Amino acid sequence: MFNQCNRPCPSNRWLYLGLYGCLVCFSVGCDSGGKPSSEEDEQSVSIDGSISGEVSDRGESESEKVKDSDFDREKTLQAADSLLKAGQTQQGIAELQRILLSDPTDAEVLFRMANAQASQGELAIAVEMLGSIPEDHPEAGLAALGQAADWSMQLQRFEDAERLYRQVLSRAPAAAVVHRQLAFLYNRQGRRHEAFSHLQQLCRLGNVQQDELHAMMVVGHAIFDDPNTTIPRKKAYYPIGPAAEARMLYTASRYQEALLVLDPAVRTGEVTPSILAFYGLLAVEAQDDPRFQWWLARTDASVQQYAEYWAAIGTHLLNQRRFSEAIRAFAESLNRDPTDIASMRRINQSLTAMGQQEAADKWIDRYVVQRDVTLASNAIGESSSGSLESYRTVAEGLDKLNRPLEAMTWRLFEAFQRKASQEEVESLNEQRMKLAASDQAFPDEAERMCGISREEYPLPDLEIPELSSVALPTASEAIDETFATPVFENVATKVGVEHSYQIASGPQLYRFALYQSLGGGAAALDYDLDGAIDLYLAQGNGDPPSLVGTLSNLLYRNVAGQFEEMTAVSGTADKRYSIGVAAGDWNQDGFDDIVVANIGNKVLLLNNGDGTFRRQEFDSDPALDVLTSSVALGDVTGDALPDIVSLHYVEDNTMLKRPELGEDGNVLTVSPASFVPGVDRIAVNDGKGGFVSEKVSDSAQAPSTGLGVVIADWDGQPGNEIFVGNDVRPNHLWSRVSRLPEKTEVGSVAEGNDISWQDVAALTGCAHGSGGVSTASMGIAVADFDGNGKRDIHITNFYQEPVSLFMNRGDSFEDRCVQYRLHRDSSSVLGFGCQAMDYNNDGRPDVAVTNGNIEKAPGEPLQQSPQLFVNLGSKFLLTEVQDASGYWQGAYLGRGMTRLDFNHDGKQDFLITHLDSPSALMMNQTETANHWLAIQLVGTSSERNAIGAQVDVHVGDQVLSNWIVGGDGYLSRNQPTVNFGLGAAEQVNQIVVTWPSGVKQTYVGPEVDGYLLLVEDDPEVYRQSSVDSD
Repeated sequence: MFNQCNRPCPSNRWLYLGLYGCLVCFSVGCDSGGKPSSEEDEQSVSIDGSISGEVSDRGESESEKVKDSDFDREKTLQAADSLLKAGQTQQGIAELQRILLSDPTDAEVLFRMANAQASQGELAIAVEMLGSIPEDHPEAGLAALGQAADWSMQLQRFEDAERLYRQVLSRAPAAAVVHRQLAFLYNRQGRRHEAFSHLQQLCRLGNVQQDELHAMMVVGHAIFDDPNTTIPRKKAYYPIGPAAEARMLYTASRYQEALLVLDPAVRTGEVTPSILAFYGLLAVEAQDDPRFQWWLARTDASVQQYAEYWAAIGTHLLNQRRFSEAIRAFAESLNRDPTDIASMRRINQSLTAMGQQEAADKWIDRYVVQRDVTLASNAIGESSSGSLESYRTVAEGLDKLNRPLEAMTWRLFEAFQRKASQEEVESLNEQRMKLAASDQAFPDEAERMCGISREEYPLPDLEIPELSSVALPTASEAIDETFATPVFENVATKVGVEHSYQIASGPQLYRFALYQSLGGGAAALDYDLDGAIDLYLAQGNGDPPSLVGTLSNLLYRNVAGQFEEMTAVSGTADKRYSIGVAAGDWNQDGFDDIVVANIGNKVLLLNNGDGTFRRQEFDSDPALDVLTSSVALGDVTGDALPDIVSLHYVEDNTMLKRPELGEDGNVLTVSPASFVPGVDRIAVNDGKGGFVSEKVSDSAQAPSTGLGVVIADWDGQPGNEIFVGNDVRPNHLWSRVSRLPEKTEVGSVAEGNDISWQDVAALTGCAHGSGGVSTASMGIAVADFDGNGKRDIHITNFYQEPVSLFMNRGDSFEDRCVQYRLHRDSSSVLGFGCQAMDYNNDGRPDVAVTNGNIEKAPGEPLQQSPQLFVNLGSKFLLTEVQDASGYWQGAYLGRGMTRLDFNHDGKQDFLITHLDSPSALMMNQTETANHWLAIQLVGTSSERNAIGAQVDVHVGDQVLSNWIVGGDGYLSRNQPTVNFGLGAAEQVNQIVVTWPSGVKQTYVGPEVDGYLLLVEDDPEVYRQSSVDSD
């Protein structure tokens, strides 16, 4: 807590209030000359602009009490005044005491005596003396209460100050100065929702200051000044107490820290109902289930009156997929606090899940307006004189939000800022006064509810735990943070991989066109079936209008751990602008084929089995309208033949244009939302070498900006689904459903298959991030991160936005990035490719991420370093990597990431592509005695690559699960094996494979520390030989 000095701040405002408690100012923080009030303008001004002077509290009853005929009160009072003015304070006090000896209840003298004591720094004595003045004294009662409250503030006796201010308000409810002081106190204490009602009163009274208008923007966010600032403000919002600190941490999205700061006060019951409501919101945002349940058992009607109680309940219900009840809870929150931006996002998420898209869109539109207004308000607050455009943005936005009184007040401040004429100011002020006196000053319920009715949705039916059944955790559970030091080295040059993805024909450091910002991918495959993993890498290099370059994509063959370039002899050269690549056995002949996503067409390179490929082009786009990002192979139609899924990021020729520079020389970045989104396509394999390429769906939600894709059996039912990570739009999870004969108009893929696709991402909880917003969603990593035997999803995100960690709960997902401590470190970068890999084979999949910005922007790093997050079971920990090559310590524009084990040693390596810098092949050199298994599957009744298969390895009483998936996230394809770290276990009980066909096979007692080949319907376990890396 910041210790303010105890110097008194005498003022005649409380004397004025004592006489004119019912008069209020109607000049909106302006004096009669029409100028903005200063931060310290605390005097009340009457309608005609006059300010009252001091008050004489002497009445007839006091004068009649003077008994000493030699004692002259007036002369003694004059003498005291003279002494006090001369700085002879003690002598002046002595004279005042003579009067009090004659009449101990003389209110005027008590007031002067208190001021004299305060001038000596004796504030506590001064407050005690004012307490001698009766509250109902007709002239001095309110003044004494108000001055005592002010001095209590200086003494940091905040509870006393609050009580005294409230006593004043009970007698003078329109006292602007009291509303101001209470709002100021509550804001500093983090009691923002209590402050809000007083700020609204100040608006109605026409006596609001600009800092107070700022404080009304987003009620849940902290208003504070740094007490350590070198430039102190006259009216500083220095935080008071743990709730204020917690509110600051909450505003910075540091939920777990905020929760722990508030814990002691909550535990001892030393918080107000509004802060207890806030604690529940912190618990649910921190994804701390034990604390949430403890809180839920202790809430009552006094807590339920606050918006943050309902926001917490709504988020809890949303996580449980109880959408209808969640909508009601969020509506209750927004009815109490129309600025609750998190509830705006989450009610949109809930309505979308229920298929009420029109209502959902209204809420997201409101969120966008609220966000823009808040940003403009912040821009004004961060400068000594905000731009006039920012003032106008705020006012216009507030009008859209049905907050006309605030809007008009901001227009007044804008008029002062540009020195408008007196006539204009008076006209604006007249309009403001009319609004203040009307019932339209603030939004009514219909306006707050954005067109929906609360009563249409049921009140939550909550399971409230018994008080005795839940306990507040005493401390965080101890986590074993011992792990092998990660050691990787970039060996690309050493082993012969010479590749650098070029975004143009020549060097280009910034001003990236949309297509240039994506980068290029890499595919890991064993195209010659020699047991060694080869590489196919995309290349850009071309420029508009042709987008055909001089450099080709590259095919590298792995020969005993060294890579030999085989592009020309293999027939895999392609000089079009390539982005995403994939591999898989398209024609089921046992040899992996390659798919390339170019600007202008897509190419299927069919493996002839002799080291060469033949070319088959499809989806020709001569107009260069389509920007395809990722491609993936896998059976999505249930016929045991692989299909090709292509993500159309945009279908808009303007994606070829480079952004312009602003007047300040900065790049005018264009959002992906400004382009026409594409509709993803599926090329359905006809089993005869051909295919039919059609849209995944004709639904209104199908157009989107897909970047990452994974084909897997997401629901545990027969058949694969398609998960798509979309940029700035909700993710898709396309689930295959049989099309009824009478419903053939929507969502077909292939007419002959009687199939349509339904997006279930919103229903299952993976459409939006934990905050209820659409994310950037680039790289995707799939693994069982929490050991429950189900596929979880890690998705990278934009700069200053956390990743999503969608934990699979069986029939739904929850983004638990906060619980697993990923939100802070992932927000400091812009992530692209990511992969799940157990770098030390301890049995817990870790996460590697490559990072890099999309454009040069002020205050943001362009090149960024890669990251490795170690899985400690209950959290992930960002850790340093030892790297003799120095790569890990550098910064890059990272894009694609491919997981492989190129030297066949059981330690997972990875390859990273960048924009305009050499690709890195990171060889895992971590020292560990842990054991491992790597398993390759070959389907017979299922497709040969067995996309969608689940492999469970039973080790003692533990079951480790992994999956064969298609797509592997962003632009790339991983080595098609499932890897298991076994820790110290030297043997495996059994392996159970659930094939895409539905067949289950069990393999008993395989040896560890090697590669195994398992064939569907074949009981044998085939051990594959190692590749000589020497």
